Amino acid sequence: MLAQCIPTLYWYGAEQAEMEQIYQAHQQALEATGFQLQVLSDHKALFQALTSTQRKNHGQFSPAIFLLSAHLKGALSLIARLRAQDPYVPLVIVQSVWDEATLLPFLYGGVDAYCIGTDSPELWAAKFSSLLRRIRVSVPMLDVTKVSSAKSFSPPDPMWALANEGWQLFSPDGRSITLTSTERFLLLELCRQPDKRASHQQILRALNDGEEDTSDPVIAHNRLGVIISRLKRKGSLEGVAIPIRSVHKWGYMFSAPVRIE
Repeated sequence: MLAQCIPTLYWYGAEQAEMEQIYQAHQQALEATGFQLQVLSDHKALFQALTSTQRKNHGQFSPAIFLLSAHLKGALSLIARLRAQDPYVPLVIVQSVWDEATLLPFLYGGVDAYCIGTDSPELWAAKFSSLLRRIRVSVPMLDVTKVSSAKSFSPPDPMWALANEGWQLFSPDGRSITLTSTERFLLLELCRQPDKRASHQQILRALNDGEEDTSDPVIAHNRLGVIISRLKRKGSLEGVAIPIRSVHKWGYMFSAPVRIE
């Protein structure tokens, strides 16, 4: 088998305490059955792997499956973002022990299959082989001849996401920024507006638990500037530019597509 044809299993969350023993127990057995296993340590690596798979194949079938550990914080939001970037990527949720109540939201939320830690590596390999076989069969229906060149392949529009009840901001490439309560209220106020913009008073009222802000306007506006400056600095540390813009003498706006999950 040629190296480039070896199916790759990208596993995000394998280093979690609940999953590490399962990963170690299954790694050699899966590789012996013809799979290559790669552990992804963060959101950035996960989306880079997905993007790399898309670029290498330009819309053609790729023998790659993405595994996500069920105990990941924000896993459902992450699945939605992966599906938005690639509707056809094979997604598998991995759970340490059988728990139907936990699995159901993932299956309804977009994963294709699940694996349980107590099952044998042989059963895992059989599930992966079946999934790859189904993906191969479905590829012709995608009319990949229309996306046979890099120029004709159009990735989905970049989309920011405010997830986990507003406590995490995800950039279009999957980088995560954990928000303070003040940053959360500010972004929720902006992102809930139809045009993603809010006046100074609207934002100050949101930060003041719905009450009118009675402080000096100059001091209050400076306070907003400091909050936004710190938030942008936090984003720059993650390598992203948070698209909050000032609307002259009126307020602020979030100047990029964004959804609240």
